[in-house]
Amino acid sequence: MSKIDQGNIGAFFFLFYVLAETPSRKILGYVKPRYWFSFIVCSWAIIVIGMSFAAKSIFLVISTSLLGVFQSGLTPGVVNYLPNWYSRSEVGARMAILFSSCTLASVLSGPIAAGFSTFTLGNLQPYSSIFFMEGALTLVVGVIAFFAIEDSPEKCKFLTKNEIEFALERAQQTQEVSSNKHITMKNTLAVLKDWKVWAYGIMVMCINISGTTLGFFSPVLIKALGTSSSSATLLSALPNLSGFVGQLLTSYTLTAFPLWVNSLVYATISLIGMVAYSFTTANRVLSLFFLCIFGFGVLANIPVIATWMSINAGGSVKRSIASVLTIIFGGIAGIVTPYVNTTHDSPSFRVSINLNIICSSVNIILTLVLVSYFYFENKNREKNPKDISDLTSDEIRNLNDYHPLFRYKL
Repeated sequence: MSKIDQGNIGAFFFLFYVLAETPSRKILGYVKPRYWFSFIVCSWAIIVIGMSFAAKSIFLVISTSLLGVFQSGLTPGVVNYLPNWYSRSEVGARMAILFSSCTLASVLSGPIAAGFSTFTLGNLQPYSSIFFMEGALTLVVGVIAFFAIEDSPEKCKFLTKNEIEFALERAQQTQEVSSNKHITMKNTLAVLKDWKVWAYGIMVMCINISGTTLGFFSPVLIKALGTSSSSATLLSALPNLSGFVGQLLTSYTLTAFPLWVNSLVYATISLIGMVAYSFTTANRVLSLFFLCIFGFGVLANIPVIATWMSINAGGSVKRSIASVLTIIFGGIAGIVTPYVNTTHDSPSFRVSINLNIICSSVNIILTLVLVSYFYFENKNREKNPKDISDLTSDEIRNLNDYHPLFRYKL
């Protein structure tokens, strides 16, 4: 398979993920949750099973494109579903569990895939057995989801009448808050003029390039160190496990230390890990160790950057627009990364290594730029208060983080 074909398989997944994200949000309002989620999971399963019989690269590209389309509906679906059951203060913790489970899935996927590769299913190749077995298990989960997921509290079978009333009351409060949110072209253009939004977008792109390198291409990097395909698949769990530990640690560090310290430290750790990895490729053990260091810094920084951006948006409308922008930047990262991590780049992966070093360096620089601006801007607002009593309520709301009383979180 050519370098371009290998790159297309990964890149088209992210391309169609970005393209389908907005339509998926529109569909959510017309489909019941259990239908939506079970449809997504079963669609994944059928596509992955079909991939086990793909004889040409074009079929794999089409399959991963379809996976991107259906994947785009999951996170927006969960975001819309959870507020029906939990208060706004409770949703964040549930979303954190969701994202941590994604990292945990990366940890478990290596050993599971290595085990399935030993199965003999007719004339299928070992990698085809992985697709078939994982697709079959996912199909079972999708069917179970159809019967296990409750659409809403009022239709829930395991809640008492009092519990249903309590859940509906909280849901109504969330809907009232949401009804006041209006995104206009004027709002959008105002947000896009803010350099900080672009700075955060670039940080998201950089961290996603490194995260995609780690999550999708660890087996390829490890195999280049001189291990077999099955061993590389098994060992790929270690960098992701290291990153999972880092993400668990952020539950403490995000409250114990300023956000900029978290971002700076984790970006520095990832930079050290990748630089050291680039100089130790001749030593398999050392290379794997530093790849784990890299994973620790990268995956831990994902929730840090997302949290820092969200907190400093200053308003729900600006936060929503900035989130869409970060999805686009994340998609760009996913499109670029597969083309520099093909088997044709083995064993040096020089472009990928240099790209990840640059990404960690950029995040360090932007962290220092943002915290410097936030610090001096906060000081300036303390010393020079502004009177906004002549503004309307809509104009005050549209100030977002430029409100005189708003203070940036360092």
